[in-house]
Amino acid sequence: MKSKQVALVSAFLVAALFLAGARFAYAQTNAQAASCAETYTVVSGDTLGALAQKFLGSNSLYQQIADATNAANKVDSSYAAIADPNVLEVGWKLCIPAKAGGATTAPAATTPAPATAPAVAPLTLAQLGNATYQVQDAPGGSITLQDGKAEVEVAPGSASKYTAQIAEPLANGTINGKAYAAAVLITSGGGSGTFYNLAVVPNNNGQPGTGMTKLLGDRIKVNAIAFDNNTVKVDYLDRKEGEAMTTEPSVPVTKYFTIDAAGALVETQAPAPTTPSATAAPTTPGAVATPAVGTGFAGMWLSSSPAADASALLRTMELAEGGEATLSNNYVGKGIVTATGTWAQTAENTAMVTFTKSDDRNINDAFTFQLNGDTLTATQYDQGVYGGNPPTLYRATGVVTGTVSYLQKIALPDNAVVEVYLVDVTDANAPAKYLSGVSFTTHGKQVPLEFAIPYAGSQIQASAKYVAQAFISADGKLLFKNSNGVAVLTNGAPMSGVEIVVEPPTQ
Repeated sequence: MKSKQVALVSAFLVAALFLAGARFAYAQTNAQAASCAETYTVVSGDTLGALAQKFLGSNSLYQQIADATNAANKVDSSYAAIADPNVLEVGWKLCIPAKAGGATTAPAATTPAPATAPAVAPLTLAQLGNATYQVQDAPGGSITLQDGKAEVEVAPGSASKYTAQIAEPLANGTINGKAYAAAVLITSGGGSGTFYNLAVVPNNNGQPGTGMTKLLGDRIKVNAIAFDNNTVKVDYLDRKEGEAMTTEPSVPVTKYFTIDAAGALVETQAPAPTTPSATAAPTTPGAVATPAVGTGFAGMWLSSSPAADASALLRTMELAEGGEATLSNNYVGKGIVTATGTWAQTAENTAMVTFTKSDDRNINDAFTFQLNGDTLTATQYDQGVYGGNPPTLYRATGVVTGTVSYLQKIALPDNAVVEVYLVDVTDANAPAKYLSGVSFTTHGKQVPLEFAIPYAGSQIQASAKYVAQAFISADGKLLFKNSNGVAVLTNGAPMSGVEIVVEPPTQ
């Protein structure tokens, strides 16, 4: 399958450029000159936006690279011909124009790069494939990769080889304000074991520092890596205790890691289920709180819609300040599908969001969103997937907080899953309408279990009736539920300190 990478889109247009050392005509209105300062060969994970951030100082200048490369192609066919800036292929030769004195002048008809552009370019898997990693069982305690892998003698003169290889999934994010990338480092000491390690690499202005690692397990399957509230979340499959190593991993495990005060990678507890807001919850729906992540495009966006084989489809899209994007598709009662990718603001009220991973498979799901107050509406999207109605999401501006508990004197299994939903029950003669929800694994924690449900203030009506409903399950079996829910938000009902008591389902 072709290796194609999706670039971040901008409204900047640059017309005509010079190939390094040679002048040529470029037939386009308002043409202007630029120099080809160097060449670059595309590797896996590259996007024009990330390359523009790295070489030109702003991801919004991606079009300069596209134009320079196309101009170079006219006189030297070894350069790529870029028909679509959203698509790059591994091995393409690009022409990188000279950076304009550290500052860029935008054409009059466009908007300057926004403050929400990522501060550093995210690291690619190819970059991680040429970094050094601290690994406890490696000879000398570290290993340096070249082109994604390494092989060294276990001991001088030994026939046994220690091998290491970097692998997906890949994630970029921040921990305590510092940029990092995370991936999987697969190692072997020459025996039967194949060990999967979490590798977390400092992002030093677009270049990888020395990576830190933590062992996850032997011959496991890593499904997802994501940055979550100053932690790195790893979802993988392991075996049941006592199962043979030849058994296919099937037991879901989630672990969280962070960087401690000494700068070391350590395992930690799961963060709060959601962090939509650090602002105190308001007392009335009309005075909804503003998420701590800020206004503009960055933040959490919500939508709800009917689903053919589920109670509802709830979408939660998070656009992080660092340029990462996450989309959670919660098919209520059926499960959750999570997609990850990147985003960039391309004009004052326009942003491009592209998802490249959905759980463990590669995808190419691109959107152009228009911002109108607290509403995001897709102006470009795959109508074959989403139909004729443009996907629309609403800004999460408030949060309902509380606890879930039960009266029975029994403990929850470690893998118990808690789901809490905000539901509109205004019309008693119509099916309840799911508005938002959260889902999290307890990891051995017992009741009372804290929750925080984000909601879009623009969708809350003071005269309507809303409840919070909770369910607890494990291994696909419903253990507890609260079908009627607890009143929240309106008509004097609380939005914080909500206590939901669940009960075993009746047979």
